[in-house]
Amino acid sequence: MKPHETTDRRVDHLVERLKDDALSESELAEVRDIIRNQPQARRRMVRLLYLAADLRDVVGNWHGRMVSKPNVPIMQRAVWTAVGGLAATAAVFLLVMQPWNRVGPEVGGATGGVVEAAAHDPDSDAIAVIARVRDPKWMEGTTIPESQLEQGALVGAGTLEIESGLVQIDFYSGATVIVEGPAKFGIVESGRGSLEHGNLWAHVPPPARGFQIESGVFNVVDLGTEFGMKIRPDGTGEVHVLDGEVKVVSEKAGTKRERMIEKGHGAVLLADGGSHEIPARPEMFAISGKLDVEEMERFSKWQDFQTTLRKDPDLLIDYDFQDLSLWGRTLPNMAEYGPSDTNGAIVGCGVTEGRWLGKGALEFRNSSHRVRVNVPGRYDSLTLACWVRLDAQKSAEMALLHPETNQEFFVHWGLVNIQGGGMHVHFAHSFPDEDGEELRRHYHCDWNLLRNGSLGKWMHLAVVFDNAAGRISHYQNGELIGVSEIVDKKPLGIGISDIGNWPSHEWAKGTIWEVRILIGAIDEFLILKRAWSQDEVRAHAELGGDL
Repeated sequence: MKPHETTDRRVDHLVERLKDDALSESELAEVRDIIRNQPQARRRMVRLLYLAADLRDVVGNWHGRMVSKPNVPIMQRAVWTAVGGLAATAAVFLLVMQPWNRVGPEVGGATGGVVEAAAHDPDSDAIAVIARVRDPKWMEGTTIPESQLEQGALVGAGTLEIESGLVQIDFYSGATVIVEGPAKFGIVESGRGSLEHGNLWAHVPPPARGFQIESGVFNVVDLGTEFGMKIRPDGTGEVHVLDGEVKVVSEKAGTKRERMIEKGHGAVLLADGGSHEIPARPEMFAISGKLDVEEMERFSKWQDFQTTLRKDPDLLIDYDFQDLSLWGRTLPNMAEYGPSDTNGAIVGCGVTEGRWLGKGALEFRNSSHRVRVNVPGRYDSLTLACWVRLDAQKSAEMALLHPETNQEFFVHWGLVNIQGGGMHVHFAHSFPDEDGEELRRHYHCDWNLLRNGSLGKWMHLAVVFDNAAGRISHYQNGELIGVSEIVDKKPLGIGISDIGNWPSHEWAKGTIWEVRILIGAIDEFLILKRAWSQDEVRAHAELGGDL
């Protein structure tokens, strides 16, 4: 089992809870994670939903029955309506992603009921998910806006043309296709794609049986489970069956031909619609392995860097978010010389996939989610750095590290929404004045963190408070984005604080500042008691990510 892959037993339990309309907020987060990051568990969930749905009863005049039975829970209606009319995968997406949102302690303060769907939700047109990408270079034949082709994005029908790189598409039918550039691939509908030229690998589980790839005069129908396909610009190509069986259908000049191809065999596809059998060559289509290998190489480099970093005597906190269980609520501090008793306490957050395959992370989704920390001491300088993914802007401010305010020395580090769109960094430190009253200094960085389309992407953020140099520096993805002169060179303290939330919000009740929950995920958080140089910040960003 891959790291953080949900067990079959747990998937079975979640499906039963989903069918009973009994998912808790934490279980809902687990289902979201399975959909986004766990293909094997997602396929099992799809299969179970298919088996559970009595399609003969559901496919009838379902709409009329829904109107006549309004007491059926809305989540349950959404699931089985979608199962009957579309596919089990679409049902799960409609349930946990859009538009039937369960309302609990979510941002915005709603306390119950159901959010009424808009007249038209753009995501309702989606038929697939861009599950993973690796360095794609998009070409002019791409009809879906590049801003909508980020990892995790829901997409409708359209064409993807890449000069180089890899793109994994998870269709709502349950089929998975990985396309390797140079290639031109069409997302046609939930059970059908097209390949004008290029290489692809397809995995088609039982619920998606019948998934088709069209190419010129050929139509490849998968009967389960795995095949590779290569099409040249002149329309000729090859099909290689890696597991199961496919049917190749061609029709040209009024002549229709069919060929069944089983595991271990392949076929050369000719321009006139003919074909002849060849042995399958699995090595030609080890595309899925390329994604895994490249991500594991990045992961390995980061691990080597972490081994050295942990021995730094100035490292106070090193939360790497690795090896967390779904049930464990402790976030270990991996800094070898860090203060004692500085493990974090996880509240509500769900465990999810981080920047790469095998990298752990915590997901923050509602106003209860946070990591509670206690970092004692006073420091002349501090460096704070984290890898964070922002998924939405739903509050005036989003906390990275916010303190209990009944302390003498503490810091705020957060992100503030910019009027008209965007987000910038805010840092503040508090200390007692001569009369013992709290005095606070604020430092805002006017750089828009989202100007390069960073929403939904992993990004590296760092702030360096250097009392000796008299300046505070802000960084995004290793680049310096703002510098301010320190007004009061006072000691810094952290004390009891929340990562991804804030504990002291009584004074802000009823204002736009009351909710400061981070909507997204964090998979690394560091605090050092010295000022990192720009080169050190850049090294941490470059070795820790894919920038």
